[in-house]
Amino acid sequence: SYINILTMHADTQRGQYNPIDLPELLQYNLDYVALGHIHNFGGIKKIGNLVYAYSGAVQGRGFDECGEKGFIKGELSKENCNLRFYPYSKRIFIDEIVDVTDFKSEYDLIDIVNSLSLSQENICRFTFVGTNNLGKQIDIKFIADQCTCFYCTCVDSTKTQIYLDEYLGYPGLIGACALETEKLYHTSANDEETEKVKKSFELLMGIFDNR
Repeated sequence: SYINILTMHADTQRGQYNPIDLPELLQYNLDYVALGHIHNFGGIKKIGNLVYAYSGAVQGRGFDECGEKGFIKGELSKENCNLRFYPYSKRIFIDEIVDVTDFKSEYDLIDIVNSLSLSQENICRFTFVGTNNLGKQIDIKFIADQCTCFYCTCVDSTKTQIYLDEYLGYPGLIGACALETEKLYHTSANDEETEKVKKSFELLMGIFDNR
């Protein structure tokens, strides 16, 4: 006749840390299982008559704990389980990958990171990927400094735009590869084949440049 609540630090996915079998818990006449160990809110779920949930951490502590954090609050009875997740964390960790291929200036990048940071209180990491068409190396410190969030760091994982004409006439293997690539350009049967030739040459130059 009592309201039976189990609080437990465990893993419902049968991981290495204290795995539990939820169907097995049905035999114990439990009304709610409040779970710890997973630091993300995973929704308020039900199996049979048993309600269970991970509330997650109330504040993210690193880029492995991204997204909104908070706690679960509500009312329990034998007949009803009325629970709700309440966002609580002052700062949210945000870890985003940004493809810079279509961007023409660093100010375009500043606009996008500020739109993704969502709030001045948040802590953000942006990893730039794709082809850098800015004509210069991305100044990641400048972009991070211009972001309006509480803290921002940027990582440049882009590749530089490669122009075949720049490599024609090079001595040695690079020049020979460029010359052969130019021949393949002119003998390509269609746009798809031309694009494959282009990507092959970019990959090859990346190997030469240790990228």
